Order: sequence, then C-alpha cells, then structure tokens
Amino acid sequence: MKKYNPEWLFMKNKKHHQKTYQLFFQTTYLGLLFILVFIAIIKFDFAEAATPICTSSSEICTFLTEKYAQGLAAGNAGDYYHNADDTHTLLSGAATDHPQVTIMTPTRGFVSSVEQEKVIVGNASLAYTSLPGTVSLARYRAMDAQYSANSVYQQYINNNAFWYPEHLDHDETDDYHCMLPSVGTSQGSSGSEIDEVKKFFWTLAAFHPETKTKLREKGLLMPTIQMIMRLTRVAGNAEYLSGKAHPNAFDNYAQALAMVQMANAMLPTEVPPMIQLEMTADAYSGEAGRDYFDYNNNQRLYDTPVSIARLWKNFGYIQKIRVSAKKSFDANEKSLTYHWVVLRGNSEHVRLTPLNGENSEVEIEINHHPKTTIPDSTRNTNLVVIGAFVHNGVYYSAPGFVTSYTLPNEERNYDPNTRQLLDISYHIENIMEKIICNKAWTRDVFQYNGEGFLQGWTRYNGTSASEFTRQGYLVLAKNGEGQVIQAQQVQYSREYTSVPDRIIWGTSGDPFVYDHEAPSAPTQVLLFNPTESSLEISWLAANDNVGVIGYQLDVSSDNAFLNMVPGYHNKNLGKVTTTLISGLSPATIYYARLRAYDEMENFSEYSAVVSGQTPGQITPLPNITPTLAITPAQNITPTLNITSTATISIPLNLDKVRVYPQPWRPDHYGNLPITFDRLTPGSTIKIFTIAGDLVKIIKSEGESVYWDIANNAGSQVSQGIYIYLITNDKGQQRRGKLAIIR
Repeated sequence: MKKYNPEWLFMKNKKHHQKTYQLFFQTTYLGLLFILVFIAIIKFDFAEAATPICTSSSEICTFLTEKYAQGLAAGNAGDYYHNADDTHTLLSGAATDHPQVTIMTPTRGFVSSVEQEKVIVGNASLAYTSLPGTVSLARYRAMDAQYSANSVYQQYINNNAFWYPEHLDHDETDDYHCMLPSVGTSQGSSGSEIDEVKKFFWTLAAFHPETKTKLREKGLLMPTIQMIMRLTRVAGNAEYLSGKAHPNAFDNYAQALAMVQMANAMLPTEVPPMIQLEMTADAYSGEAGRDYFDYNNNQRLYDTPVSIARLWKNFGYIQKIRVSAKKSFDANEKSLTYHWVVLRGNSEHVRLTPLNGENSEVEIEINHHPKTTIPDSTRNTNLVVIGAFVHNGVYYSAPGFVTSYTLPNEERNYDPNTRQLLDISYHIENIMEKIICNKAWTRDVFQYNGEGFLQGWTRYNGTSASEFTRQGYLVLAKNGEGQVIQAQQVQYSREYTSVPDRIIWGTSGDPFVYDHEAPSAPTQVLLFNPTESSLEISWLAANDNVGVIGYQLDVSSDNAFLNMVPGYHNKNLGKVTTTLISGLSPATIYYARLRAYDEMENFSEYSAVVSGQTPGQITPLPNITPTLAITPAQNITPTLNITSTATISIPLNLDKVRVYPQPWRPDHYGNLPITFDRLTPGSTIKIFTIAGDLVKIIKSEGESVYWDIANNAGSQVSQGIYIYLITNDKGQQRRGKLAIIR
C-alpha cells in the first residue's frame, strides 16, 4: 500500500491554490483594465461628438453647423492653433467660433519650424522696432535668404500657415522686396492678422471630410486656402489673374462666408492643381564690386517652387530670366494649362515670350523699373511681379510669383537710345539692411569708348572724386595719353557703426601695373558633331602677355550676327577650348565666332566665323519584304514583286549632307571612319589639304560613303585641317572642313 507524506500533500495543495489565485487575480485585473479603456474610448468619442463645430449665431456658424450635422463638413478636429507672440494677441472667439481647434503651447517670435503631422494655423503680432526703421517679421525673416524662403515653403506644403502684421511695411510705400504665397501678411499692426487666421480655420472646417483628407495627404491644404482667399476677394477668374487679387498685405475683406461656401463645394475629385516653378536661365548675374556695388553677391535672393526673387543691382537696362512650370501637378492627374501674367509693373516694359507650344516655359524680359504706383492703390513700389498659374479645367492653382526688385535708394539715368547706364545717384532710404544697404558716397558717373564698351566710372562724395577702371580697380596713375598705367584693387564692406548701416569702400593689396595688351584671336575654330539640337565647337588657345582667363562666344542664325541664339551673345565660357552649343533648331545653319580676354578684360579680335548645320529629323524606312512569285504558264518568267506602303525618299540635292564625327580623334573614335551621308547617288568626294593638295577621291554608289582617314596611297593622313568638295552628277557642289586631331 502506497503511503503519502502529509506534509508533501499540504505543500502540493498550497502551490495549486496559489496558482489558482494568481490566475484569478490576473484575469480580473485584465478584465477591469479592458473595461476602463473601453469606457475611456466611449467617453472620448462622446466628447468628440459632443463638441460642436461652432456655437455662435453668425451666418458662417449656421452654415457650418448644418453641413457638419449632415456629414458634409470636416470640422476642426485635428486642427491646431499656434500663438507665437507669447499670448500678446490670441485667437479671438476660440470657444464659440472654433471650439474643436486644439490650442498649442504659445511661443514667441517668427516660426521657421515645420510640424509635418499637424494642420496648424498660427500668428505672431510682432515686428522688429529696434532696427533702423520698423520691419515686419515676414519681411525680415521669411524673405531675406534662400534658407528662410525654404522654411516657409516647407510649412506651406506640410499644412502649416502663419500670419504676421505688416506694421508700417505696407502703408504709403510697399517696402516688400518680393512676394510669397507661403507666408501670410495682414494690413495693419497688432491683431490685424486674427481675422485671416479665423478665415483659415473656418475654411478648414468647411471642407468635405474626403476633400480635406485628400488635400492634407497631398500637402495642398494651404495652397488651396490661399487660392480660395484670393479668388473670393475679386469678381471672378479674370480678376484673379490680375494684381488686384495678389497684394503683399491683406486687409480685413469680408469674404469669410464666401470662402467657407467655396471650400464646402469642393469635391475630392476636383481640387486645385499645384504650381511648381523652376528657373532655367538667368541674367541677374555679375560680380559684386565690379558689376554692381555691394559687399556680397546676392542678386539671386532665392528660388522655391512657388516663388523666385531677384534683386536688380547690376548695371544692365534689361534683365532676362527663363522660368518653367512643367513640374506643376494635379492631385487627380488632370491635364493642365499654363498662364503667365504681369501682376505688377509697367506691362509695356515687361515682355513674356512662350518657349514652347503648351506655354509651360517662358522667357521674362524686364526693362529697368524706377519706383511706380501700384494700380488701384496710392502705394509706391519698386517691385515687378509676374504671376504663374496652372488650371485643371475646374480651378486655377494658388499663384506662383517671379519678382524683380530695383533698389529704392538709387536713381538711375540710362541713355534713351543706347540704354547705357549714364549715372547713379544715391540717397538714404529706410531699407532692410540684410539685403540692401545705403551707400557712403553720393554718385557714380560711367564712361564708355567709341564702340560703346564701358571704360570705367568716376565716384563722387561731396566735392571729392575717385576714378575706377571697368574692372572696378581704383586708378592711381595715367600716362600722357590718358591711359591708366597704375591701379589698385578695391574692397567693399558693410559699416555697422553708422545708423543706418552703409556700404563703404577701400583699397586692398599693393598697387600694380595696368595691362593694356589684348590677347591674340582664337584660331582653327571648328563646329562639329551636329545633332538636331546642338553643335560642338573647338579652337586653339589664344596667347597673351599676361595670360588668357577666358573666351566669349557668339552664335547666330545669320553671318552678320544680327539674330543671336538666346544665351549665346558674349557668352562667357571660362578657360576652355571646347564647348557644347545647345538649344538649337533642327535643319538650321548656325554661325559662330569667339574672342579671348585677359584679367584686365582686354578683348582680342574675333576669330574667323565658322558655320555648321544641324540635321533634320530622320524618319526610318519600314522593313521591305521582297516576294518571289512564279507563275506556272508556258513561258515561266520569275518576277520580283516588292511590296511596301512607304515611299522611299532619295536625296535630290546636297543640302542636307552630314559629315561626322568631327573633329576625328583616334582616342575618341578608334578605327571608326568619317561618314558622309545623305548624298545623292553617284556623288564624288575630293579631300584636300588646307594648302590645296589632293589627298583622297571617294565615289559613292548610294547615299553614304566612308573615309578611312587615309590618302590615295593608303597611308594615314597627319593631324590638321582638311577641305572636302562633294560634286554630284547634276553639277551641284558642297564644301566643308574636316579636322583630324592625333
């Protein structure tokens, strides 16, 4: 009989009961926790549902409440308010007009950070009043540099929007030097921005839930509200494409209900498209201290996909910039049309030239603008604004802006015929010194030679005068003929001890002998390697007593160089001996010439003019299948029937002959021969040395023939320039040059 140990049995039962109790308490704890979480969720949902969209008796609230009850308005759940002036000016009526908006912890100062996971509308009723003159936060912090413009653009496409008062920046004069759709500026001082903040929250609440979700996911909430805000201020689309809809500061226009109604009617399948700008070419160039008087190179203020800003500092009368909107998009992939409008500036002095058939890229050409009056306003401005919009068949996009700002502390005088800058007078102006400074002198007067080239300028400060060379060097001595023989470098800097700050100048380095000897002209210039849109050009380097530092290139469609290819008039190439000429048209003859220059900008004579032709488009022939049909008859005659629906085109003349590659180089092309194609059948090609000695005769049976870089004796020819003469059986001829580089 088995015996049990009572003590062991007791311990066993005790352990069993402990496990049972543990399991019971664990189960009970989890059950209670689940019940508490469930109750919390129910209470949270109930609280959300119980919070009305608004409680005031306004017409806006009545509209939103009705739509919200029907599930047709999204409300403000998930929207945040950010006060950034440390509660100086708070969102008014938050409890009654915007009870669903979440209030964030206040901060103080301009907001440059981005909250990617939150929909935020905020404000800061602040300005910089301790600077020389008062400057708004938006002008001082959002419009001063590339980094600042980037930060507000990131807010814009991440559903964040902030408003700041203009506070004296937009009163008698519009002092803004650019225009941004990605930051809000209200007309007035502290508190003037609150009405715009409220309009944004009401509009956010009014969107259909699906529409709001789509706009948020695509980063289009703030661009869409910007479009709605601007469009509802004017009579319709025609005025939307005018300066009336796009001021630099917005007054309290009573269009809140119209904004709410327009937003509520917007379908998720039909939302506004998004403008995206890209600069493709720019003439706002030059070197500080030589081409304009400043201590840094900052004419190109910033480029963002919704705003491109330029400061006009160099001496030119005309500025050009090319801008593309090809990267614009529609959230529903609708096709777009492109629209470019002069929103501000004298339309007779601004020219917009489309660069393609769809109008997605334009060249903007602007004459120098002095201070003018804004249309429908008494305010003066130095700002020219080009508006860019895309349309998807339902809505226009929010605007994109291309701006050009002339300096308000200058008065320029240009020759009315030659457009040469004659003089600049300077005065003290209340300007933002981060980008523009007043000058420590009063006037610059410019001198030109008989050919119209700038020779230098004389600077006046009261009764004292200083002379400068065209490179910006201070003249120290001249010879008896009036030529500069000694000069010294000049350095510009910003003087912080004056109020306001100003730009001063002084000498730098040791005096030096001024060089007047020009380089030799480039030689052996060749155009080669043609494509339908480009040519390559090469040349032998020029010589100079001091040293060549670069070359300038002209390319024209005529040999008188009256019709220059855009971007190829005195194009600076740097110190190279070959370059690609792009942006050309197919089947066109082009002419090119070069000149060299040294450090003192002594220019050589032009090189010999060379010409080259771009080929036209080649249409490949279809495959032609021959069939041999034998007819069983008494006389069996095989016939070859070639069946094709295409017409075989045989060249009728030598106008479109191509010769390639050029120049021929064994390190590039190995044993590849030079090809002559698009010949008329039966053509004869004779190749001569530059001295006229016959090198090779080649006869063609078809449209193409090859030269193996050998003479008639079979020996490889040496490096040099060769002339080819093509003659066909009609007596037509074609001449050209070949370059062999070994």
